[in-house]
Amino acid sequence: MTLSPVYRNTRPAGELPAQEAAAFGLLERLGIDYDRVSHDAAFNMELCAEVGRALNVSVCKNLFLCNRQQPDFYLLMMPGDKPFKTKELSAQINSSRLSFGSAEEM
Repeated sequence: MTLSPVYRNTRPAGELPAQEAAAFGLLERLGIDYDRVSHDAAFNMELCAEVGRALNVSVCKNLFLCNRQQPDFYLLMMPGDKPFKTKELSAQINSSRLSFGSAEEM
């Protein structure tokens, strides 16, 4: 994975997507200090951990889930080093079966 150096209070150069530009704008207006790195897409926790190490932060997992019938969707956020156990979460939310939601459903 390619990581940029850590930049302090500096937004990326060039045109940004509207939501990303708004987030940097809000940080600047509120006077909130931040660190950032630019990196390739990180599609697994090992790659996300590299980003976390560069920033000296813990990274969390974000899992988009749905039940079998797919009328209910869930966004699960949990520590990156904690294993996800479908059976335990299914019992907690009273759902017989969970699976990962598709990109189209997201």
